[in-house]
Amino acid sequence: MTYKRDCKQCGNPFEANRQDAIFCSGKCTAKYYRDNDNPDYTHAYKQHIHWFVCDECGQGYVVNDYAKRGGKRAPRFCSVKCKQKAYRSRVKQQAARRQEQNTKPGDDNQQQRERANAGQQKQQRDQQQKHRTRRDTRDPYVILGVSHSDTNAAIRKAWLRLIKKWHPDANPDNLEQATRMSQDINWAYETLCK
Repeated sequence: MTYKRDCKQCGNPFEANRQDAIFCSGKCTAKYYRDNDNPDYTHAYKQHIHWFVCDECGQGYVVNDYAKRGGKRAPRFCSVKCKQKAYRSRVKQQAARRQEQNTKPGDDNQQQRERANAGQQKQQRDQQQKHRTRRDTRDPYVILGVSHSDTNAAIRKAWLRLIKKWHPDANPDNLEQATRMSQDINWAYETLCK
């Protein structure tokens, strides 16, 4: 069914498919709402119009049933700007709340932070120790403290210096570590001088 009427903006006659259509095109609709700052709501007399108040600015706005259908809930804000403003203020409040909770002079928060820091430091120390022992036991240059360009005489000199220092007879107090170190030193010397 079509309805014949005149456009509210340009005054030209047109045929509409809906009973509540009052503009002939989208251009006329946009021009009408651009030209009029606070236009009357064209569908306010219909029963499918519902009035709401914006949660952010407190201004009234209308929503028709077409916007609410399909299980969508009624909008809480009159415009996208109000929605964005409300979202930003909510995010700021949450951040302030989180910061306030973290900076409270309570024993629980302080102890939790100290425990977390201590755990991180221990983990870093363990990783460094693992890395150092793995590297030292596998790289003969690092064990003897020589470079790749050193001659056999320099390697032998470094070996003699370290074996005198770490020989088990020279370290009776720490026999286990001295034995392990002397074995590593001998292995490194044999590996490099082959």
